[in-house]
Amino acid sequence: MAADLLHRARRSLFLFRRLYTQRLKSVLEYKADFLIMMVAAALVQGLGFVFIWALFRQIPEIHGWGMWDIVLMFALIF
Repeated sequence: MAADLLHRARRSLFLFRRLYTQRLKSVLEYKADFLIMMVAAALVQGLGFVFIWALFRQIPEIHGWGMWDIVLMFALIF
């Protein structure tokens, strides 16, 4: 039972690594596409932070949650 579970976990990790490697290769194949994707991701993160900052300038606390608590949650999710 444990040996079967260990075998399945190893197989899943092996497949995940292979699929992730192929995904990375496809993303890095086109430099302009990769740069656009990086800029877009940075903009999403930056605008999300600006939104949280603007919200907490008006409302200092939401149900006991402060700005940096929300920023941490936002960073962990994205």
